[in-house]
Formats: sequence, structure tokens, C-alpha cells
Amino acid sequence: LIIAALSDLEGFVARKTKQTSDFGAFYDPFCDKFFMIVVIFAVKLYFDFDFWKVFMLLFREFFVMIYMMSLVVMGVKNLTRVVKARIFGKVATTMQFISVFLLLVNSDLFDKSVMVTFVFCVLASLDYLLKLKKSFHTTK
Repeated sequence: LIIAALSDLEGFVARKTKQTSDFGAFYDPFCDKFFMIVVIFAVKLYFDFDFWKVFMLLFREFFVMIYMMSLVVMGVKNLTRVVKARIFGKVATTMQFISVFLLLVNSDLFDKSVMVTFVFCVLASLDYLLKLKKSFHTTK
């Protein structure tokens, strides 16, 4: 999990040195989503917790993957502008890591963290929908 959190450093460096690309704007978050899916399912295999919690933790991951693929299908140009990290997404990702950590340390706060994570996942997804709608209108 620490390595995954640190992997965002290369995106930060790319933005600061103005070395961004549409490929990186698409591929990096897509890989991040895939990684989170694998981690949550791996943790689910090791720990026994309800499947609805897996859904709540991964709702945004699947949503964002579909969102990103729809941008490509729509032919949206300048993905570096459209696929930017946004505050609700950052909080949702942070809450996902906190939830996994709380599960690993067997904390009673795990269930509550899953609920908070889901709220931010929904907010982030709605934010992405609004961004998608705006992107769709600008491509016409």
C-alpha cells in the first residue's frame, strides 16, 4: 500500500516538469484503479468480511474505469485536462487506504470507514459525471 501511495510521485514530477501526455493521463489512473481492485479482492480472500463492503470500497474504481473508457470512445482530446485528480476522488482514495489499514489491524472502525469511503466514492463519481457531461458538450 505504501508503494502504491508513493507511485503518485511520478505523476507529480511529470506535472511539475510539464512532461504530461494523454497516454499518461489515461494509463496512470487506470493502473491505480486496477491496483486498488486487486488489493481489495486480495484482502477479501484473506479476511472474512461481507461482499457488500467490497462493493462499497470499489464502487468508484469501476465507475472511473468506465468513465475513462467512455472518454476514449467519445474521442475526447486533451485527456490531461479532462482526467485530473479532484478533491472527492483524493479523499475517497485516502479513505480506501485507511479502510484497508483498519481491516489489517483488526480495528472496530473498519465498518464505519467503509461507509465514509462509500460516501466519498459516490461524491467523486457524481463529480466525474458532471465533468463527463461537460467534456461531451465541448467535443460537439
